Amino acid sequence: MKTALCLAACALLTATGCRSRQHKINIEFSTEPDLAAQTLTLECRASSSGTCHFAFTSGFQPDEVAVKASDSVTLHGNLSNTLYCAEITRPDIATCDKSSIAPKRQTTTRSTRSDEGE
Repeated sequence: MKTALCLAACALLTATGCRSRQHKINIEFSTEPDLAAQTLTLECRASSSGTCHFAFTSGFQPDEVAVKASDSVTLHGNLSNTLYCAEITRPDIATCDKSSIAPKRQTTTRSTRSDEGE
């Protein structure tokens, strides 16, 4: 009887599949402004493409920059009223979801859920 019950349970698990939800980090980065020096440090902590891409509405030259994962770059420019986008590929500043630069260090993580075992 126990053997039959085990076989039935195993068959049910095999038929439905074992599913586990995992979070996959698409991008994780930090922004750290220095208002007095008019600089912005961008740190790419992780990216599923291996690079964090940033684009700015104004205030910085260049207005786009790519930073390899585990690396950082400091830009000089006007922090006032500047919006930015950060993506795993080159963002289009005209259509991306823009954010304002926080007045202090801020870390952002964006991830997606994936079903394993389907």
